[in-house]
Formats: sequence, structure tokens, C-alpha cells
Amino acid sequence: MKAVVFATCLDVLAYATTVPKPESTMPSSMERKGSRNSLMRKSVPISADGSVQVQASEAPSFLQGGGSLSPGSKVGTSILQRGRRVQSIAIVAQVFNTDLWSALQPCIQNIISARDGRTVSLYIALAESNQSIQQEAAQMQQAGGLAESHVSIVQNIGADIGEFLQQVQQYSASASKSDVFLKLHTKSIKPWRDIMLQSLCGNPRQVTRILSLFENEGLGIVGPKGLTFTSDSVPANRTDTTPTTLINTDYCFGLPGAPLQLVSEYEETWKRIYAGDTPPKVWTICAGTWFWSRSRPILSDEHLLAAIPQFLQAWGTRYYGHYEDCKTAGCKSIFAFERVLPTIARQNLSVVEAPDPAT
Repeated sequence: MKAVVFATCLDVLAYATTVPKPESTMPSSMERKGSRNSLMRKSVPISADGSVQVQASEAPSFLQGGGSLSPGSKVGTSILQRGRRVQSIAIVAQVFNTDLWSALQPCIQNIISARDGRTVSLYIALAESNQSIQQEAAQMQQAGGLAESHVSIVQNIGADIGEFLQQVQQYSASASKSDVFLKLHTKSIKPWRDIMLQSLCGNPRQVTRILSLFENEGLGIVGPKGLTFTSDSVPANRTDTTPTTLINTDYCFGLPGAPLQLVSEYEETWKRIYAGDTPPKVWTICAGTWFWSRSRPILSDEHLLAAIPQFLQAWGTRYYGHYEDCKTAGCKSIFAFERVLPTIARQNLSVVEAPDPAT
């Protein structure tokens, strides 16, 4: 009999037949050649309606002033010129719960329907072989909807985060050539999954709207509406007494704004990837780890690629849990990636919520 455990903010939901391994000692990150913070140019807030405003940002602040998450939020006076049209898309799906593959298919089909001459590549991670899913992916390619499809068998490590990192290891060279990618997975809490799906790929029109946002060169990441936050939106008097309720825009947050839980783990995880670099003070979270991103910042990040093996080793096969039961540093670093990945993707760019799918 398979047991189900539910996460609060990160989908660390797993089906397991063994108990988690004890924490492994995580080796320090490899030495790196330069400071990530030395690469900063500008912080560019972008509102969800596609308008872009530029504000200069000094290097130490990294993501200063980037919390423009609503259509009416604009900073500065200079309008950034639109860049080129998105030409290529990668869909990076973690399908641990194969019973929910059918829930992800409409999203994939909507992206295919909205491609309008763009190339679409599909990458699926499975914990064990599934002929039906493999055949369906091949059929999508044969029908002309996909330029390529890749189905890989990965280890059940670190929930969707661990599966995604294994995909990055396997397909960085090809997937990073796409202009943008969508990360999605079989989130087992249906209301939460439905919000992310409707927001990020609920119909072809919504996909087209999101792709057009990426014509703005200052945009780094688009997260699901109501579940995308930046840490500079946390009220100064915030206390971390978060009620657990059914999914809503403040689920796992209690108040609007990014949660204060796991800040120290986020900082420590960042230092392990970037060899002790000071983490950005302003970080981003896409609760549930579904998001659209420019591809190269994550998929071509040499420091992230070099650090992946040490995280997978520390988490161990079938290492899982939900936040309340997460006691070890290794386990907590899984949750920290919910902040780390969007912050890497954002770099010196901006983060926005997806447009309201109801409008």
C-alpha cells in the first residue's frame, strides 16, 4: 500500500515504501571563478500588462526594487524596448504521479496550439517506465506538435525539485537552447494544481499572452497568479504564524507577501551553489514550483550544474517529507529550492504574475 504525504508550500508529495534515509553531510560547493553579484546590470520591474519601466540597481542589492507584481505597479521613467519574439519553448514536466498525467496533458496541448510557428520540445521525467506516457509523447511529436520529445527515468529523490534537477543534468545542452521553458509537475493537491495550470497554460490564449510578455527583454520569470511573491513585499511587522487553510491566494502565507519560513535555508543553499556568495536579499518564490522562465539562467548555470550531484546525494533515494516533518538540513534544502530556482531565473531581470486568466 502506498502512503501519501502532503507538503504545505512546496510539493514534496511522494509515494513511498521506505522510510527516509538519515541526513547525509553535504559537501561544500566547488570553487567558482567570479561573483554572481558582480554581473548585475539593472533591475527592471515589469507589470503583467506588458509595460516595462527601468530603474538602475547597484550590484550589491542584486534584485533591488523588483517586486512589481500587479498590472498597475510601475517604477522609473524609461521605457525598455521590446525584444524579439519567442521562437522556441521547452516544457519540462516531472510526472511522478502517473495517475495525474492526464491533468497535465491539456496544458501541453494548449502550448502546442499556441505555438504559432514556434518550436516546442517536451521533456518528461518518470520515476519508473510507463509505456502509455512514452507512446503519447511520441505521438505528439509524430503529429507535428513537438519538435522533439524526451522521456527519461529518474530517481525518486527530492520530490519534483530533485526530478527537475536530474532533467537539468540530462538535457541542459538541448533544453537551454530554447528561449523559454515551463516547469510543471504532478502536484497532487488539486485546487492548487488547478490554479497553477489555469494561470500558466489554461488555454492557448493565456499561453500566447505569457509568451508575448517575454518579448520584453527585462522579464526573467512569470509565476502563477496569487502564488508568486518577492521577499521585499513582506510587511515589516510580519510574524510567521501561518494558518493552514484550503488553497487561496494567501495559502501558506497568512498575509500577502513571501513567507519568512526557510529564509536561512534559502541563504545556505544559495551559498552551497555559489561557493559562499552572499545570497540576493530580495528573492522570489513561485509557490508550488510551476513557472515560466527564460531558459539559459537556470538550464545553463554552470554553478548549479556543478552543485546538483551534492544535493541529490544529500537528499538520498526516496528522501521526502512535508515541511512540518522536515527536520534535517538536507530535507529543508529541498524546500529552499522553491525560492532558489526563481531567484536564479530572475537574475538581474524582473518577475511578474501571469495575467489574470479570467480577463
